[in-house]
Amino acid sequence: MFKMFKMFKIKSLPILKRKRISLGCNFVLLVIGILSVTMSTAAYINYQSEHKALLSQLKNKGELLGTFVADVSKDAILGYDFVLLDQYMEDIADESEIVYSIIITPDHTALTSYLNDVEKYTNNILPDNHIDIIKKVNLHADIIAQKFPIFVDDKLIATLAIGLTKEKINELSWIALRDQLLQNGLIIFILSFSIAIVFRNNAVKPILELINSANEIANGKLDQRVIATRTDELARLAESFNSMTHAIQSSNIEKDKTLLQLRETNKKLEKVTQAKSEFLANMSHEIRTPLTAILGYAETLKYENAPPMITEEAIKAILENGQHLQHIISEILDLTKIEANKLEIENFIISPVKLANEFESLISLYARSKHLDFRIVFNFPLPEKIETDPVRLKQILLNLCNNAIKFTQSGSVTMYIEYLDDAQLLQIKIKDTGIGLTLEQQQKIFQPFVQADTSTTRQFGGTGLGLSLSQKLAIKLGGDITVHSAPGDGSTFTLTIATGDVASQSLVYDAAQLNSYNINPARKTGKSPLLKGKILLAEDTIDNQRLFSLQINRLGADLEIANNGAEALELIQQQEFDLVLMDMQMPVMGGIEAVKKIRRLGITTPIVALTANAIKEYRDTCIKSGCTDYLSKPVDWNLFRSTLAAYLTAEPEQDPVNPLYSKLVEEDPDFEEIISGFLEKIPDTKKDIQQYFNNKQWGLCQAKLHELKGLGGAMGYPDLGLAAKNIESRIKSNKFKNLDEQMGHLYDIFDRMIASHKSVKHAS
Repeated sequence: MFKMFKMFKIKSLPILKRKRISLGCNFVLLVIGILSVTMSTAAYINYQSEHKALLSQLKNKGELLGTFVADVSKDAILGYDFVLLDQYMEDIADESEIVYSIIITPDHTALTSYLNDVEKYTNNILPDNHIDIIKKVNLHADIIAQKFPIFVDDKLIATLAIGLTKEKINELSWIALRDQLLQNGLIIFILSFSIAIVFRNNAVKPILELINSANEIANGKLDQRVIATRTDELARLAESFNSMTHAIQSSNIEKDKTLLQLRETNKKLEKVTQAKSEFLANMSHEIRTPLTAILGYAETLKYENAPPMITEEAIKAILENGQHLQHIISEILDLTKIEANKLEIENFIISPVKLANEFESLISLYARSKHLDFRIVFNFPLPEKIETDPVRLKQILLNLCNNAIKFTQSGSVTMYIEYLDDAQLLQIKIKDTGIGLTLEQQQKIFQPFVQADTSTTRQFGGTGLGLSLSQKLAIKLGGDITVHSAPGDGSTFTLTIATGDVASQSLVYDAAQLNSYNINPARKTGKSPLLKGKILLAEDTIDNQRLFSLQINRLGADLEIANNGAEALELIQQQEFDLVLMDMQMPVMGGIEAVKKIRRLGITTPIVALTANAIKEYRDTCIKSGCTDYLSKPVDWNLFRSTLAAYLTAEPEQDPVNPLYSKLVEEDPDFEEIISGFLEKIPDTKKDIQQYFNNKQWGLCQAKLHELKGLGGAMGYPDLGLAAKNIESRIKSNKFKNLDEQMGHLYDIFDRMIASHKSVKHAS
């Protein structure tokens, strides 16, 4: 510990005793540094330039000398006048930069040579002959080797080689660099000293005066002023100090202005609060109204002697008001999700024409109830398919059309649909002949919690959320909502949404093509098929237990009830269930805890979560805990039935293979015997076709299929005839790829016909 303290003390001490360096000293050091770097760099560049120039001169000198000697040596070489050659070498030796000179024949024989103190270039190691000595000298860094060939009649007779030394050049260059650096140092010293004196008098002294004035102001002497006698930045600094003093003195005035602004802001907040209060009051009315109807009619149903007409009316009112209440709550939740940026858009490929016509059947009932004409006008061409969120699109259209119908007393509501090719947007206009809107009202209607006129709430109802929510949803779908209106002239709301890439989609050009979309299919009648299976319901609320029991009993499934998660855990270990419906919030043991424990036991029974928490994050939590599926409360009973059907077995319905059977028999009772004989032969027919197909006896197989093609339709089995026709056509065209799949479909029809015939025989 003592060592650590000593280390800390030693390291901390210099920091505590660190002296401040004055601004003038800092500035002078900075100037010295800049000048030193700049001038040193310039000196080095000058040195390099001079050295390069001297080196170039040396090389040029060697070139001139070597060329001249090589030229005059031709005659001496041809005449074997070695005395003259030696004389040439001695002449070259007079130059101090020459280290060696030698004339060498093509067969590497030295005719004459001169060596000048070469030992220092070979580390005092001299080979036996001059040629090897010269090779070793050339390895030294200071040697510049030059060669000059000697030609006679384009024939090489010898080569003059000379070696130049750079020692003198290097020495002169370094002497020049040293002198320049000394000179630069003197210049830097004189400049730095001069700058220090000037900077102290013209910068440091005025700054010290400003510091003293600032200290006076800090001590409360607000009448302190700095006299600005200069015209540079320091004068501006002095003016800033004076401005600061003036600002402090006028702070009371600024405080009054700030208080005034706060009062104005407070008034705005009061308006916002009032708008929210009005919204809450309106919302309270909107929620209490359907709730009052639900409770009132529910009270009526308590009496056992209530007439059937009143009972039916009460049930209808409870359903309508319950749906209205659910719609209000959904709007509030959706708006909250959008504000929190948590609303998710799920895009699908849909037909805009089909969606619009389905929507027409939905909204036209409401329009007719007010004796209004509602119609959809398609402005062709339209893309066959677009990519968007159909649920959110319908939600927007419902809001816009409901508003249009609500505020229209007579006349019509028309929806115009067209495709904006340039912008790749689907544009939907909803035009009504209603009361219209003023310009001021148009500016308010898209604000949340605000209606165009508070009087409309009393007359027409509504929460003031619909248009705000619709516009935000439209923006989420890549478009927007705008309005054009005038009082008494109705309103036109224009919705645009992105369509995605429709380049590969076909276009619908006229109303004749609409039939291909099966726009208004006839509703299927008859009861839903009953479900087989055993269900465990974990639910703590008695009313919900009764409600779920009623729905499940209608579907035909068996039901066991647990009052909490602990009971559900115990029952699922004792009995086998086909499906578990698990409420998530229960006493004793909640749904999530129960699901986790069930999964830890290795039980894989499908579990559907039931919860009033419709937030996506909570749905994900349920799935992660081990739930297979998810249903939110209040339960959509159509979705409830389809969810149960996905996990339970349906009772067999009437055999769809023979939809014409009853009609044929009804028209001619004798036909029943003919069909019976036909069905008796089906097993053998199936066996023959299988054999022909497996053995690739395509001729026999085709003949049998041709026979079935005609008999299928005649006997009231169009599916059989169509399947046989498709396979026969493929065999004729020698298209055997994926034929196994179509044969499997044919065998399946055979099996269903055989099973149906056996059941009829057994019943008779």
